[in-house]
Amino acid sequence: MIKSSDIDLSFIKKVCEVGGESIKKCFQCGTCTASCVMGPYTTFRTRRLLRRALLGLKDQVLHSDDLWLCAACYTCYDRCPRGVKIPVVISALRAVAVDEGVIHPGVRHTKAFLKSVGRNGRINEAAVILSTIGLNPKGLLDLMKMARAMAIKGKRPPTKPEPIPDVEQVQKIYELVVRR
Repeated sequence: MIKSSDIDLSFIKKVCEVGGESIKKCFQCGTCTASCVMGPYTTFRTRRLLRRALLGLKDQVLHSDDLWLCAACYTCYDRCPRGVKIPVVISALRAVAVDEGVIHPGVRHTKAFLKSVGRNGRINEAAVILSTIGLNPKGLLDLMKMARAMAIKGKRPPTKPEPIPDVEQVQKIYELVVRR
């Protein structure tokens, strides 16, 4: 049941301000959900996410794993009878989530990956994994189980990878990307 205290009327305005204005055209036909390539493999239901956003259910939207499951393939947009730019709306919802401090592990992983590549020109797997998991006890326990299984098979990522030759060029590109 939706309570009035769950509704944030300014939420949809924020979404529209960062590029998600086409969400207002959605009339909940369900074509997006039926077309979603991720649908058969996840619990992701595009229509449900959009409806919650339209209702102003900010916390439900921003804390939903569904927000991060969109592959941005644009199939839903191609088939939407109202021309709702669903991947753009979802990108706007993600931007609002990050602005509100709701950082999904996928975002942490991407940032850690980019930082690692920007520093060395290649990925430091151990650092990226630890940055992604953070100090989450369950995540660290899972990581220890995975590390044990890897050690048994004789696999171990380097603890400190050597930078690639001419790493300065990669660092310049990284700085340009970070500044944008």
